[in-house]
Amino acid sequence: MDDLGLAARDTAHLHLRRPTSDDLNAVLGIETDPSTNRHRPGGPPAAAVVIDELRAWDEMWREHGIGYWLAEHAGSEVGIGGIRPAVIDSRPCWNLYYRFAPQAWGKGYATELAREALAVAERLSPRLPVAARAREYNAASLAVARKVGLVERPELRHGDVVVLTNWW
Repeated sequence: MDDLGLAARDTAHLHLRRPTSDDLNAVLGIETDPSTNRHRPGGPPAAAVVIDELRAWDEMWREHGIGYWLAEHAGSEVGIGGIRPAVIDSRPCWNLYYRFAPQAWGKGYATELAREALAVAERLSPRLPVAARAREYNAASLAVARKVGLVERPELRHGDVVVLTNWW
């Protein structure tokens, strides 16, 4: 199911594509890197958890026609991100996610991917808000969400997890 051309997208600097089981090593490298998990409680996930995540992402794509992309720059896998259906505070929304390898930090790639994800969300379901969740001390993740126009919603905060949305 990809009649809208969502499984592969190109932005100014990135090629975004639906990950497959062949991408397991790249996904493991990004998702289990201790540097990319500084703000994740419990640290990097085990390989088995990432394998399950990759399967769940595939299911998302099959069921909803959208999910997380593998981001490539100059032929190298540099990040993962996109949108998936979610529920926050009993309300359906899109969850915005982005995680990039350290060598891709500071280049604007996460912002570029997030902007593309927001455009796709608007195209698919303009009546659903987009939400990003990050720990209050994850300044880089919060900065990306703010750069793409998301605003903190204090009423949705849970402990140290800040929720930002495009509207609510």
